[in-house]
Amino acid sequence: MNLNQEEITILNITMRNLVLKKRTGEIGIMHGADRFVSTQLCLRKVDIKHLNNAFKKLGIASEIKSI
Repeated sequence: MNLNQEEITILNITMRNLVLKKRTGEIGIMHGADRFVSTQLCLRKVDIKHLNNAFKKLGIASEIKSI
């Protein structure tokens, strides 16, 4: 899959606020004064590894941020 620079930029913008709660594997979005809003999605460790690998392959982020 090849992405042009505009596609990479928009993915970086949309994924920038995506975070992971380490203890529970819950995915959410940070906004405002470091306020976590859940997406109601919990990932297993292996799923988090696959997600980080996909981010790296797409060139959009080194890995998902953890809180």
